[in-house]
Amino acid sequence: EDLCRKEGDRAAAAERGVEEKANELIKLKNAGQQASQDAELVADKLRQEIDELRSTSSEEASRLSTEVRRLEELHKKEADRAEAAERSATEKGDEVEELKKAAQQASQEADQAVARLRQELERLQSASSEEASKLSAELVRLQGDCAKEAQRAETAE
Repeated sequence: EDLCRKEGDRAAAAERGVEEKANELIKLKNAGQQASQDAELVADKLRQEIDELRSTSSEEASRLSTEVRRLEELHKKEADRAEAAERSATEKGDEVEELKKAAQQASQEADQAVARLRQELERLQSASSEEASKLSAELVRLQGDCAKEAQRAETAE
């Protein structure tokens, strides 16, 4: 009877351990899904800004689009890796820590990439503004030249 009670206690303790790991996996999965949604929102916003700048700097916009795709692929790889780890987490408790580190690293890389992309977008916006100013000045100069030519033509008649 004592042995049965001890075995029952051990089984209950093991069950609690499995439940704790399952709860931790659920938390990790939820955090991963939230990070995925956040990354998708950021990626969507960046795509819109890239489309606005594409007309003035198609080469730079193409490079930024490639970077966004790379980040999406990186995120998908991390999400796939998290799913695979979730399936085997009951057997591999120490892999949970590895997933935390990978998710943190992916989040840091995404944050860094977003910061780089924002800086690049700011640079492109500044360059576009400068180009627009130059073109505006050129237009004013050409209009002045046309007015002078028209005046000369009138004087010549």
